[in-house]
Amino acid sequence: MDKEQVELRNTFAELNDRGCYVMLSNSDTPFINNIYSELKNKGVKITKIVAGRAINSKGSGRGKITEVLVTNY
Repeated sequence: MDKEQVELRNTFAELNDRGCYVMLSNSDTPFINNIYSELKNKGVKITKIVAGRAINSKGSGRGKITEVLVTNY
């Protein structure tokens, strides 16, 4: 899973370097925050948002969760 997340971050970085406007949301975990924080010097912003989730395999996982919104604009 970490490998795929790094590939997604690299794609985000490549699009950013090409001048594309990019936005993505992802889980608010230390790993995700760390790999995207490496792009802050390239104008990338990480904003924490609260999102509602009605579906989860565990009942305790339903409801409000924190995600990160990563943008370059």
